Amino acid sequence: LPKQPPCTPFTPPASPVRSVVSCDDGAQIMKELTAIGDVGVIPAVLAANDNQDSHIPDVITSTDYSSLPQNLQLHVNALRIEASLGAMKQLLARLMSHLAHNRKGTFNEPVDYKAFGLVDYLTVVKHPMDLGTVKKTLYSNSYLSHEHAADDIRLVFRNAMLYNPPSHPVHEAANHLLEYFESNYTTIANSNSDRKVTTTTVEVKGLSSETSISNIMPVSRPDFSVPMHHTCQACQGRTCRICNQQCLGLESTLVICNGAQCAGSKIRRGVQYYCSPDGTKAWCLRCYAILPSILIMKDESDGYSQAIQYKRDLLKRRNDEDIVERWLTCRKCGEGVHEICGYVNEFCNDTSEYECQLCSESILPLDFMNTSRTERSIFPSCYGTYSFLSGERNPRKIKHAFDGTSLDCRTLPTCAISEFIESKVRERMIELKCSTHAEKTVSVRVISDCEKTFQVPDVVRNHFRMKGPSHDATKMSGTRQYDEPPSEIPYQSKAIALFQRIDGMDVCIFCMYVQEYDEIQSQNDSSNPVQSKRVYIAYLDSVEHFRPRALRTNVYHEILVAYFATARAREYKHAHIWSCPPSRGNSFVFWAHPTLQRTPTKERLLSWYHQSLSYALQRGVVTDVKSLYEFSFQEYDKDSQEETNFAKKNSPILVCPPLLEGDFWIEEALRLQSSSMERFSRCKRAPESGTINDVFCPEELFGDNRSSCPVIQVATLLQDYISVHPSAVPFCRPVNATALKLLDYHDIIKKPMDLGTIISQCYLGEYREFSEIVADTELVFTNAMLFNPEGHIVHTMASDLLQYTKEQLEILVAYWSKIGIGQTSGEESVEDFADLSMRLGTFIPVSKNDVDMSSSSKSCQTSNKLEYKGDSASIVRRMVGNDIWLLDKKNGFKPPKCNKTQNKKKGKGKGKGKSIHFDECSKRKESWLGDAVLNTVRRMRTDFFVCDLFETDMKSPCAKGRQEAFDSYIASFDTSLYNSASSCRDSRYHTKPGVAEARHGLLEFSQYRNFQFDTVRRAKYSTAMMLFHLQHEDSVGVIPTCTYCQNDIVDVRWRKLNKAFDERRRSSQTMSIRMTSVEMKRVDLCSPCYDKETLQESYIPVRVSFKRVEV
Repeated sequence: LPKQPPCTPFTPPASPVRSVVSCDDGAQIMKELTAIGDVGVIPAVLAANDNQDSHIPDVITSTDYSSLPQNLQLHVNALRIEASLGAMKQLLARLMSHLAHNRKGTFNEPVDYKAFGLVDYLTVVKHPMDLGTVKKTLYSNSYLSHEHAADDIRLVFRNAMLYNPPSHPVHEAANHLLEYFESNYTTIANSNSDRKVTTTTVEVKGLSSETSISNIMPVSRPDFSVPMHHTCQACQGRTCRICNQQCLGLESTLVICNGAQCAGSKIRRGVQYYCSPDGTKAWCLRCYAILPSILIMKDESDGYSQAIQYKRDLLKRRNDEDIVERWLTCRKCGEGVHEICGYVNEFCNDTSEYECQLCSESILPLDFMNTSRTERSIFPSCYGTYSFLSGERNPRKIKHAFDGTSLDCRTLPTCAISEFIESKVRERMIELKCSTHAEKTVSVRVISDCEKTFQVPDVVRNHFRMKGPSHDATKMSGTRQYDEPPSEIPYQSKAIALFQRIDGMDVCIFCMYVQEYDEIQSQNDSSNPVQSKRVYIAYLDSVEHFRPRALRTNVYHEILVAYFATARAREYKHAHIWSCPPSRGNSFVFWAHPTLQRTPTKERLLSWYHQSLSYALQRGVVTDVKSLYEFSFQEYDKDSQEETNFAKKNSPILVCPPLLEGDFWIEEALRLQSSSMERFSRCKRAPESGTINDVFCPEELFGDNRSSCPVIQVATLLQDYISVHPSAVPFCRPVNATALKLLDYHDIIKKPMDLGTIISQCYLGEYREFSEIVADTELVFTNAMLFNPEGHIVHTMASDLLQYTKEQLEILVAYWSKIGIGQTSGEESVEDFADLSMRLGTFIPVSKNDVDMSSSSKSCQTSNKLEYKGDSASIVRRMVGNDIWLLDKKNGFKPPKCNKTQNKKKGKGKGKGKSIHFDECSKRKESWLGDAVLNTVRRMRTDFFVCDLFETDMKSPCAKGRQEAFDSYIASFDTSLYNSASSCRDSRYHTKPGVAEARHGLLEFSQYRNFQFDTVRRAKYSTAMMLFHLQHEDSVGVIPTCTYCQNDIVDVRWRKLNKAFDERRRSSQTMSIRMTSVEMKRVDLCSPCYDKETLQESYIPVRVSFKRVEV
């Protein structure tokens, strides 16, 4: 083997918070202990490797431990086992990804002795073991202690050294990894030994009466004073009596950079950043440097309206917040307990009267037990329930820790959807041969089911039309128009959650937000729906605490497919999915994922959906899978159609794709429209040689139907004839009053206007009627004549150009009257066409026998039905369609060249001084935004799935087979509970909107209350508290309250930054550094109280979505 680099020493982190938890290592503790006189014998608990033969952890060796209730025993045992195994997970990850000696994962999988022909392998190796098996056991907390995990890790390398001779490369690699493990495991063993030593001062002569509880719980207390290892104003040097851990850090407030260069990445800790006063946007220093002085930002209240923000008003802050778990003091024994360990709700429990669980012999506080009782009847407590236990691999039947309270997920109401998904998940686990009774540990509930309304953005309504034939315009004869999308669309939002019982408590493992849309009827024909019933998978999220770990992916696939089956049974026709992985450090539903849980890449997430849809095809739930590009855009793409089949000259605006809140194409349309406003205002032709264009002749310009949209004809007139007039130079751009030093310009001119703005608003579809364009055009010149006196050159140019513009508009309306628009009396004026629609969906028909473009072009498409072959390869091939280059991106293949390159080459010649024009070969100026969205969706066509939930041809054998498979799969679903009037809600299911009503609201609530899911310990607490608030919608703690005035905080919450400081280093630091230590308490202010605060720089703004509903 080549010379290997030295192994990097491994140091397990003490806590996520750097300056809060900085415990000394084991060697330093030993030095402090041996320095104390009359110590006697150092406790054996400090030598973790001496007792490797015992298979009973020290947390359950007490003789009086059995006197406590069973659920309390399991609770304490689980917390201490997880604390003992925490550092081992990170060390195992280092071993499995070791670049020098485990580069190809030699030790990560079981030895395939049959494939390698090792006939004597099982004879030599009596107990095979690999790091992958250790990982499954370790991550499910099935080891009793870190010593047992260390034994299995040693067994992996000792087996390799036993079977392979010393000169073999595998033997040498195993030897190096074993040495690396032993050198780093010593630190872990010492740190776990430290947790068993209390930091409370104990008399040398013996234990006091207040500490007699140590006879019940096995906390090793030596007969001497132990110096404190860590202390801060939060923990005060204490060790939690339940979990034997010290100060533990929490995730600070999530700060995401909204700059173009960072693409939604998390702002690193310790760096400065800028944020908006409303707490919705933040920028790192690099992105802040390139921000314009005026920011046009999306209003978060509705998601689509725009608000103006000035760069100078942004707040400068530093991302250095420290948050630690809150501590409680038992009034009986006086010792400290983590709030999470004690299952205390800080807003619902009286912490001053708190008694720890060991004193009260109850997991929940007594006052919390009374408030969380539920009247819902569930299984009798004598029956028990199956649950996975820490330290064991198979589930056992025990009593639920929160039986009879609202902290039990079984008290949530059920519906036909949740019952069906739960039954299918259990059947799938049994089919995959899970451990006995493991399927009985899972529960599925619909935790939110509420009606919502999607406000369709005006940009979509202006640039897209609904499917269906055109009809005569209402105000002006001779023109036809298509129906515009509705202003709002109602839908049903559901949140489906998967729970699993671990240590007798429910843990939320998986959550899925879905949207269900009914048919959209035509405005002229209510019997003709323009969009069919469809469902949209809005968000998916999970944490890796599911057991057994090998079944996680299959169980999640079953939930998705089972939901699709219920949707098809309720007569939904399509299911939409957008494969969009979260950015690293960001979260979709669960706040703070486990540290070692990998964020899925784009390719990995696509593969996950391919496997899921392949399973759905096998079950007959999904009949076909296609991309959104093929479903909605391909028929309007000139590059995918034959020249004879694509009506490019008279093509209207694009048919609106399915309107789904939060879908990609809507966000892309808003982005393109916002970025194009300035580009259109710059599209002006400069005068050439002091002359203007040829005489405006509409018959020659529009006679061959190059543009049949009236607003595009007006924009062409203004852009190619009015704005190139020699007198139009001062009126093509907005007046820069600051640069020209016109101090009183805005006092005189109340509504500035210019030709560039009018042209851009025409292309952007901002005008509704012709009279609005005429009024704005006259306003350009009347403003100039108002500000400049008579005789001034600008006044004269404005007067001449106004007269010239009126003449050209008269020529245009005469052309309209000639082709049959309006009342053709022969003497029409501009005022007669004031009501002419300027929508981009209005057009001048070629003939009276006008046909719908969507129906004519769709007939040219060839059906390419998916033929399922048993794997996801057919789905991948169907998603790319004819764009085979998408499959070969990694190999350097590029998409086919488009006409943009040719236009750029032409621009280098005679047209160098001309403006940027649309693609001359397409002539679809009215559909420029739809074409731009089309190109983007085509490049990303593999990310957007459209699944058919119906059969089109029942005569084919494949269709009959799929229908039979679906009928067998859906047989247990009760469709009678969903009537035809409301097929989206179970008639038995009744729930009120709560914390899970919206995905961003649930995530915001979790951040506010520090409900994290990074460990099983915190996931159990977070799930319990969320279950409580789901069933107590009006309880305190959902809506933030101001610390000073105690009023509800609305819109913006000003959170005080906590910066912890280790008291041990206080004497060695300067006064300025020592004063940075603040009290680790929650301080939230409303905007009026924040305005009165003197130290405003120590607060950060956080958005607040929840509001109290007045009855």
